[in-house]
Amino acid sequence: MRLLLLPVLLLLAACDAAQGFADARSASEVVDDNVIRAKLNTALITLPDGDLYVDVSSSVFKGRVMLTGSVNDAAAFDQAARIVNQVDGVGEIINELQIGEEGGFQATANDVTIETKLKSKLVQADLPSVNYRWKSVDGNVYLLGEAQDQAELDRVLAIVRGTAGVKRIITHVDIQA
Repeated sequence: MRLLLLPVLLLLAACDAAQGFADARSASEVVDDNVIRAKLNTALITLPDGDLYVDVSSSVFKGRVMLTGSVNDAAAFDQAARIVNQVDGVGEIINELQIGEEGGFQATANDVTIETKLKSKLVQADLPSVNYRWKSVDGNVYLLGEAQDQAELDRVLAIVRGTAGVKRIITHVDIQA
């Protein structure tokens, strides 16, 4: 299974790199974030059972790592945090992992639908979507990134709130100084 996931990892890294050209982060910050994400994914995928790689999603923005998903127990929760702590360049860990049963295929499909709708809506609203990372877990949307000002963040939050299936918004968005 790990060999099948490797091409997907490489494709995601390429997409992230291509996206970086319109990013408000500096080129070195984009590279640093991609390196952090690649190291984290490599550490997760090389674990003996590979469950954490499947269960844990990571988003990286300016060295801040947000973990989302659902793990089976506290040991897996702690293991994921330890792995992130071992990755060079991580400035902050935002651990939003849930402990408990996974939502199953339908919940995953609903979350992917929410994430796709958000991407489309943010682009249509002419918002700098590359400055945000979002994950939906059971309808709870976790935001990471940087807004130019409070007005931009308010627009983003209004779009998220207005998206069908969103139950709650948890934001870890900084506002530019």
